[in-house]
Amino acid sequence: MMKPARNLLIATLAAGLLTGCGMSVEDLREHGQAAFSQHRFEEARRDYIAILQEQPDERAAMDKLVRIYLAQENPVAAKAMLARMEENEFPPTDAAILQGEVALMQGHFEDALTRVANLQSAQALRIIAIANIGLKQPAKTADAFESGRRAPGNKGRLLADYAHFKFGTGDLASARQLAALAAKERPVELLTLMVNADLAMNDSQFARGLEWYERAINLFPDSRPAALGRIAALAELGRFEQVRPIVEAARAASPHDNDYLYLSARLAAQDGNWEKVREMLQPHERGLSAMPAANMLYANAMMEIGQGEQARSRLSSQLLREPGNRQVRVLLGEAKLKVGDLYGAVETLEPIARWPDATDEELALLASARAATGA
Repeated sequence: MMKPARNLLIATLAAGLLTGCGMSVEDLREHGQAAFSQHRFEEARRDYIAILQEQPDERAAMDKLVRIYLAQENPVAAKAMLARMEENEFPPTDAAILQGEVALMQGHFEDALTRVANLQSAQALRIIAIANIGLKQPAKTADAFESGRRAPGNKGRLLADYAHFKFGTGDLASARQLAALAAKERPVELLTLMVNADLAMNDSQFARGLEWYERAINLFPDSRPAALGRIAALAELGRFEQVRPIVEAARAASPHDNDYLYLSARLAAQDGNWEKVREMLQPHERGLSAMPAANMLYANAMMEIGQGEQARSRLSSQLLREPGNRQVRVLLGEAKLKVGDLYGAVETLEPIARWPDATDEELALLASARAATGA
């Protein structure tokens, strides 16, 4: 007779203990603010959502969540939270800028321009510049960036995006100058760190690039581009013993992330373990057409384990999709040679003779194909 009562007492005590372990709204607020200030956005997101579950009209939590969603590149959630704040009649003081950011992320460039049309801050002019990139208006883009340099407000993101714009046009000298100016702005922006890293990598200054990527990770620990950049820099420096544990940890944390899957397969290829490469990529083979580098790696694995015909078929399809892809052309030529399609190999590889920067290895492959046909 006492057993049900005893079980009820234990359940009640357990519930009390569990409640006691829960964080109060004040604790959540303090913890969320600390995580937000350290750019641990996923952690902060959970805290602020928990606050809203207890206090649905908490303005500060909503405001932080808008900024977190934008940092996580989730414009749908950011837009919904902004709408909720509007409904509660307490929109953020910089609502127009935030709405402009949402519109940019969604590719609604005209809407982005409309949102900030009446503003002349550096932040607004950055949005105008990027919207004009999307609208393919390079002259208006440059004008907006230049106006932004003279406008009030923090210019870190504007200068970093301007540097990226100049980088994309091939004006590396201006890109470096703008990136250096962006690095002097406070607080430092993730975009600033990334453009400085990208420029260093482009200049084959891999150690310098690694420094910038590591600084980005230290300040923005949730940044996936910074994590991938660090891996690329370490690989360029030949420091594969450091790459392996990073990739393994990332795969464990994000098992469905295709970039980390590819990197893990690349490490297996580095070891010459082509069976493992095939085993890792085979479950994803239907989707590899959308992952050019992974598709080439999978085809290479097929060749190495004696499945040359499958490799040729896969690479032929890829070259039709990407006729200018140099690596695919060379690999397809190798595949055709392996399966005895000698004239097909010559036909595929002939363009090498017209490449002004053809490597010795590429020219040797073409010569081998020609020699095999007796030409």
